[in-house]
Amino acid sequence: MGLTILSIAYTHAPVGPDVSGGAEQILHLLDRALVARGHRSVVVAQAGSSIAGELVAYRGADGLIDGVARAAAERRARAAVDEALLGCRPDVVHMHGIDFATTLPPAGPRWWYRCTCRWRPMARRSGSSGRISGSCRSRAHRPAARRRCRGC
Repeated sequence: MGLTILSIAYTHAPVGPDVSGGAEQILHLLDRALVARGHRSVVVAQAGSSIAGELVAYRGADGLIDGVARAAAERRARAAVDEALLGCRPDVVHMHGIDFATTLPPAGPRWWYRCTCRWRPMARRSGSSGRISGSCRSRAHRPAARRRCRGC
């Protein structure tokens, strides 16, 4: 039996092969590869996303994404994450958006994210820093003053 991987997409963009965001395209490819290798892939993403595994969908923001629309979409995404955690009991949770700290529940499994160093403080502010791990996406995203940032 394979692993159960729960992937959490960026809140404000759908996942698929032809979407504008690189992270959303990578998640689409990763999901397909996991399913092809016999793993259970569960993806929390906007309704209408193109997923090979199981989609736990929520309604994204409608129209202009102002503060009110952003907060409402983040609440719906958080509820979808809670639903997915209860329903699939993942072995791994992989965050794919820079807004990962807005969807972290107060308790649960260990989490993994990849981001630029400047987003690392979001993890600390989330209050869940003991349960999350992360690294920079690439050497180019690390601060110029350091070859390696803390935790990478």
